[in-house]
Amino acid sequence: MMTRWNQGRSTVDALIDGGGLERVPASRQAAEAELVRARTHVGSARQLTATDPEGAYTLAYDAARRALAAVLQNQGLRATSRLAVKAIPNMPRY
Repeated sequence: MMTRWNQGRSTVDALIDGGGLERVPASRQAAEAELVRARTHVGSARQLTATDPEGAYTLAYDAARRALAAVLQNQGLRATSRLAVKAIPNMPRY
């Protein structure tokens, strides 16, 4: 049985209530498969840095997204498109 976490619980609950996250069956196997895809993207990004830095950045970004999706999948959660719409305006500006 999976134990519940406490740190960030209120934030996660608010995201579920607001439709930014949805509950799905937790799957360590699916999470590990997603991490394999993330690692593949990181390797591909490294190979492209000299010749296609924009493409490398896109792959690195997608690798991070996949890794975070794996964490959620392992916990029985999935981000919805509503989360992206909410998150983009709140991203830090550089």
